[in-house]
Amino acid sequence: PFLLKGPPAVTEILASKRSLSARSSHRAAMGGASSYYAIVFMAIFLITVWTAAKISRSVGISSIVLEIAVGLVLSPQLLGFLPSEYAECYHRKVVDCNSFKDKARIADAGTGFCDLHAYLEADAYAHPWTSGFFGDAASVTLNGLTYNLSEQGSTRRLSSSGTAGKTDYDSYEECLVQSCKLDLAMK
Repeated sequence: PFLLKGPPAVTEILASKRSLSARSSHRAAMGGASSYYAIVFMAIFLITVWTAAKISRSVGISSIVLEIAVGLVLSPQLLGFLPSEYAECYHRKVVDCNSFKDKARIADAGTGFCDLHAYLEADAYAHPWTSGFFGDAASVTLNGLTYNLSEQGSTRRLSSSGTAGKTDYDSYEECLVQSCKLDLAMK
């Protein structure tokens, strides 16, 4: 009863939401340090780390101690010498696990993160189902399988490996958010 044929895929829903948001937002101008200054700062940073290694060897301690100390002192969090573009994870800047786009990316992974079929079986997708991640869509297609969202808890399936068959969170949407955070931490 969960698997049907024909309804829009998550990517189609995402595309329609993206086209609406693209009309209302403008691209921000690129910012940050220019290429020349970035190269100069990186060269100075590397020379400073190299100098710290030479000093630590002459003193007789492990070079890694002063290399780490220099890296921490010159980091964007302390002195701000290095541009943050080169010191912070790019994904942390662009991924928002509460946004529809990033939750849809996790949903499109199928049972790799959250098993929609298991949440529907356990009657844990959302109450009422129209308040769930996919809104009032009666069915959705993920990885070629179409799920009927309005029929929670009506079938049973044997468990399989990975996250298939598991409902570790109170709702499917909570699973998407937490799995997005896990995926972000692994990048």
